[in-house]
Amino acid sequence: MAITPEIETRLNQLAEDLLQEDDLGAAVRAHIRIESVLNEFVKLALYHPKHLKKMNLDFDQSVSLALALGLVEELGPPLHAMGSLRNKFAHEIGTQLDQSKVTALYGTFSTSAKAQAQQLFNRFNEAFSVKIDRLKNLPIRDQFIVYSLVIWINIQIAVIQLRQETGRA
Repeated sequence: MAITPEIETRLNQLAEDLLQEDDLGAAVRAHIRIESVLNEFVKLALYHPKHLKKMNLDFDQSVSLALALGLVEELGPPLHAMGSLRNKFAHEIGTQLDQSKVTALYGTFSTSAKAQAQQLFNRFNEAFSVKIDRLKNLPIRDQFIVYSLVIWINIQIAVIQLRQETGRA
């Protein structure tokens, strides 16, 4: 996982923000930040992004459009799973992160994304309140945070690559 200094700074801030949240806050804030970078990718990939707003896309449609525009396909399942999880929090009062929800999200990861999650856990182990040697042994909310960060990082890397390829800011 090629993390540039720009990504490192933003990643650290996002991790700090998510670690301060309860389940609802972590799920919603992670989704907002992932959706923001996803929208940035889509806008960069389009020649005339001003027309995008008129389309009034929901999150799943934005994911499909990003994939059609070249976002790495292995991000599709985790992104759709994040959207579903956010919807549970938005529409089912009392929703909590639990083992089944977080395991389902992890289950959508490719082999390389699972390896990235372990690498990221190793990098951020000091930031977690409970010092644990393995990712799967973290508290559920903290596992969710790591998985959310992996999704965010991969889209952020795609944005930076797209900026370089297109010369757009």
